[in-house]
Amino acid sequence: MSPILKRDVAETVRQARRLAAAAGLKDYDEHEHEYELNRGSTSRPSNTNEDRWEWEERNSTDKSERRASVSSVSHGITSPVVPLTATKPEMPARSDVDAMREERHNNDGHNRHERLSAVHPFARPSASFEAERDSMEMAEIAEEGRLLGSQVLEKGGIGKWADLRGLLFSSTPSLLFSLVGLVFCGQLLEHCARWRVFRRVDELFILVPMIGNLKGNLEMCLSARLGTSATLGELDTRRVRRSLVTANLTLLGLQALLISSLAAVLSFVLGLMTTHRLGDVPSDGINYPVPGTVADPSIDDPWREGYTRPGPAQLVMVLATGMAAAGLSALFLGSFMCALVVLCRWVNVDPDNITPPIAACLGDLLTLFLLALAGTVLVGAMDTPVPLIIVIIMGIAALWFTRRVMRDTWVKDIARGSWIPLISAMLISSGTGMVLETGVSKYRGFALLAISMTGLTGAIGAIHANRLSTQLHRRLHPGSGSHSTHTMTGRLQAAYDGLSPTQSIGVLFALSFPCQAAFVVFVNATGWIDIHLGWVGWVAYAIASAFSLLCAQFFTLFCWHRNLDPDSYTLPIHSAIVDFVGQLLLMLAYEVCRRLGGDVMAVPR
Repeated sequence: MSPILKRDVAETVRQARRLAAAAGLKDYDEHEHEYELNRGSTSRPSNTNEDRWEWEERNSTDKSERRASVSSVSHGITSPVVPLTATKPEMPARSDVDAMREERHNNDGHNRHERLSAVHPFARPSASFEAERDSMEMAEIAEEGRLLGSQVLEKGGIGKWADLRGLLFSSTPSLLFSLVGLVFCGQLLEHCARWRVFRRVDELFILVPMIGNLKGNLEMCLSARLGTSATLGELDTRRVRRSLVTANLTLLGLQALLISSLAAVLSFVLGLMTTHRLGDVPSDGINYPVPGTVADPSIDDPWREGYTRPGPAQLVMVLATGMAAAGLSALFLGSFMCALVVLCRWVNVDPDNITPPIAACLGDLLTLFLLALAGTVLVGAMDTPVPLIIVIIMGIAALWFTRRVMRDTWVKDIARGSWIPLISAMLISSGTGMVLETGVSKYRGFALLAISMTGLTGAIGAIHANRLSTQLHRRLHPGSGSHSTHTMTGRLQAAYDGLSPTQSIGVLFALSFPCQAAFVVFVNATGWIDIHLGWVGWVAYAIASAFSLLCAQFFTLFCWHRNLDPDSYTLPIHSAIVDFVGQLLLMLAYEVCRRLGGDVMAVPR
């Protein structure tokens, strides 16, 4: 039986005891087995009243000490561990025994009444009592997670050769999978561009790159945080695992709804600035009804060029489509990434080597599909109250997510500061879109080569950033602070159990070239590209890969020394900068090839 399964069985037994205690059938003692082992032969009282009274007094004393320790943890006070063995108390006079028993009986009855009031369906406890109970429960879960992390840190890590094998055999399939997924994402985008919804409301097409990039960043940050928790052992018990996953999914839903609404408003503003747009009225002047099913319209329909100024209906339509697509993507893809991290922990595989490329690839692919699907369903109801109702529902859900996040000790500190890198990445991505538009209009095959130049280099940089962040958390002294508050102070150890950051950079840099070669062979075999940049393209790719790895290390260490969690701050800014620099380097490679006499221009001069 695996250690995780043993912990799950023990957690089930503890939950059953807790329910029995809540029903008043039995007093709940979570550490009863530990006290039984330490009491030895005196764990069960004899038939005499004196021995039974002595055993009950010692048991009640131990319980009061544990309650005091839990109360101190909930208020941020770290108490020393109370020894489990207790000295024999001095026996009081026989005349005081009955009075003490009566007082203890009254206290037990009062405590049992409080427990029943807390779980009774018709009971209405006060708000202060509920807040105190939730605070103590969250503090207990956080303390359990911190202790699990301390135990994992004490056990040590793996060797360099084992880490090297794990990095090679786990990262290579995920990188190749991400490349194939990004290629099909580009094909899906080209296919969806002919759908009638993108022709009638072309603000949705402006929304596609922004919301795709933001959703990929959100899923990568989620996988980075859970990967660090998995490596530290915080996902090894059911209660801590459930609390962590629920908190991170709630934060993901909040970020997805708010960021998608901001991106929708920005795309609408950019649509107002556009002077030549596709109208939704054919040349014969007849408004054809929009079908209610997902269908690919014919590209031979006589669409006319014209200026159709968007109004409030288009704004509400874009908001409803973007928020619905982002919310559904957060639900499905977030749950999948959480399950993938837990599965990696079960099979003893480092999730930092697998999850970043998959999160980035599936984030773009699934969000694009859901955006096209939701837009096609809602475009027929654009002049009805349906989009407005969806926006209101999503706004209420965002308010509920905000309330849950701000009361959760795992993610409330992350939620306060994670918006700056996401908004910064969105602003940088707007400049990347301008570079991409210029390159596609001038050079042949630019869009397809930009996938590997930005997607693959960004993926290896994300892997290195996740691994470095996990190593920094592992080297953090367990006594310097709880991981739930992400305290970055503390002294790092001198040696690394696995590969050092410099060695990881070398391995990932060498690993990226076979993946790029496989991509070039694939696109040439399928006939999707008919140009060869030669050695100029390989030099540009090498510079982009080195820049991505060094940029990931710099941003991770910079955030760490500024007391910021690298799992939430590094990846959004890193991916946006790598996309921008990678496409600039690709344009430079095209220009060098053109000056050397290569035929790379989209329109011959």
